[in-house]
Amino acid sequence: MESRERRCAEGVGRSRSDRADRWLYAIETVVLGLPTLGVAIPGLLALGFMVVAVVLTEFGLTALWAGLMFAGGAIGVTSWFVLSGLVLLEGRKGLQRANPAWWLGLLAGIATSGSVGWPMVIDVFAGLQEHVVFGLLASGLLLWIPSLHLILMRLRT
Repeated sequence: MESRERRCAEGVGRSRSDRADRWLYAIETVVLGLPTLGVAIPGLLALGFMVVAVVLTEFGLTALWAGLMFAGGAIGVTSWFVLSGLVLLEGRKGLQRANPAWWLGLLAGIATSGSVGWPMVIDVFAGLQEHVVFGLLASGLLLWIPSLHLILMRLRT
């Protein structure tokens, strides 16, 4: 009888923890995710047009770099949307059932935003730039916090 009560209490604790994680994640999404997406999605569209323009004029390293940044950003944002929807609707169970391709896409987005955003952060600390809020929003670095929270929730299941 004691083990049944303990299991029941653990289940209640898990559901409270899951609920708290969902609320915290919802706050992170509203505070960090929405402003970032408001700048990053138009930036991705502009980058996509730039890729087309550069490829039409000349194909080289610039076109390859822009194409990789566009693909990584678009895949990352799409994966973040899908995984965010799963966690907000279904909690950790939704993250468990998520296709591994969405997790790979999220990692691709993290790598892409890091390759674009960290040079800006280094420039700020080196004193080369004073104000790069728009650049940080456009690069997607602020999405790292909710993205890493998603990964942490998945690892805890």
